[in-house]
Amino acid sequence: MFTKIIVAALLIQQLAFASTDAEEPRIGFSFVHESLVVVPVFINGRGPYRFLLDTGATNTIVSNRVADQLNIPIGKTETVLTAGGSVAATKRMIDVIRIGNAQIIQVPIIAADLKLMQTLHIDGIIGEDCLRQFKISIDYAHQLLTIER
Repeated sequence: MFTKIIVAALLIQQLAFASTDAEEPRIGFSFVHESLVVVPVFINGRGPYRFLLDTGATNTIVSNRVADQLNIPIGKTETVLTAGGSVAATKRMIDVIRIGNAQIIQVPIIAADLKLMQTLHIDGIIGEDCLRQFKISIDYAHQLLTIER
């Protein structure tokens, strides 16, 4: 009897750890334009902000409005070439970007006002400079993103 209780307790403990570990990296997301993935992102502990997940974007971009709200110091001014043409932008440094439980420390980003961000009602774009640090799976049917190191 005592052995059965110990075995049952061990099984329950393993199931608890397995389910916690399996669920932690999952993040619910929403769609814009029926297929574009928008995830909740926290910047320097504030948010959530709506960011488009874009594997085709080289850089992570945040709107000037959000960058200014968060008092992120303005760096070098430059022109960024986008699909919609050239846009004035500034380089900035974010202390921490968090997507679910995944964090990136000291992230160089671009602050700009892209027409795409206004059209999609998003605060920024997570580009491949951040995405390449993770293994990412997208479950479109259940609108869940799994992000792991």
